Amino acid sequence: MKLEMFDLDLSKCENRMDSLRRRQGLWKEEYMNYTFIADDTFSIGMYVDDYRHGLWHHFDASGNILRSGNYNHGILHGKWSYFEDNERFCFLDKEVLEGESIDFE
Repeated sequence: MKLEMFDLDLSKCENRMDSLRRRQGLWKEEYMNYTFIADDTFSIGMYVDDYRHGLWHHFDASGNILRSGNYNHGILHGKWSYFEDNERFCFLDKEVLEGESIDFE
């Protein structure tokens, strides 16, 4: 899936901070992979009071989706989809609710 297939208006990515210097609204930022920034990859999603919240998408430099999933006030929430060659190839094998991992059998 390409970036163009998502209803994301990149011109609305304001990367805005409020008066308390907390990230708010729609952001586009370099994709952080634990301890490093992956080359030319980026993430798009909403911040609420400096926490990722709601649906976030992560793309490579060509606009191909890498993964997609939800956050609930900065904590992974629900199933995450991972993509390769623009097709979903797996879900996260654990559902994450309120920061706790739940194994599915």
